[in-house]
Amino acid sequence: MDWLTEARFALASFLEHHGLLAAFALILIEEAGVPVPVPGDVFMLLLGVQARAGHIALWQALVVMEAATLIGSSILYTVARAGGRGLVYRYGRFIRLEPARLDRAEAWLKQRGWLAILAGRLVPGLRILTTVACGVLAVPRRTFFPATALGAFCYLSVYTLLGYFFGPPVVSLLESVHVPVSLIGSLLVLIGLVVW
Repeated sequence: MDWLTEARFALASFLEHHGLLAAFALILIEEAGVPVPVPGDVFMLLLGVQARAGHIALWQALVVMEAATLIGSSILYTVARAGGRGLVYRYGRFIRLEPARLDRAEAWLKQRGWLAILAGRLVPGLRILTTVACGVLAVPRRTFFPATALGAFCYLSVYTLLGYFFGPPVVSLLESVHVPVSLIGSLLVLIGLVVW
């Protein structure tokens, strides 16, 4: 077995034993900006599989993940807002948010407003950066939170429903071809945006 298979089994076991509480804690930690060994996308996919198997209710999984996302991103937003640009200048290189990239994000946020936040929340790899940029740039809470809530719900719904409707074959396919889960999610979001 390779590390991905081992991680999936460990994660599935963890979710089976601790259910929604485990998912809540892990997604909250990730959304608060703390790196976790397995991306939240995998948690979402596995929760969908758990819901299909009848271990948890699908609506409960969606509500718990949305709450974890909102609380975690609120923590990160508040920390980034309190730290300001100095925080990014000092530690931004660890999350690939250099000053030049922050300036581009600021211009994009000023041009597009809440749509920029929504789009940033839909793209894997930009979710955390979007939250940090919004906090640092002091995007008003009345703009940040609704856009984050909508973007987060769309994002987690895609992954959870992918696990729910396609279940174990999706997980098996990912294991056999070693495609990162976030790549599949990115493609689905990209297709949705192109159609829209």
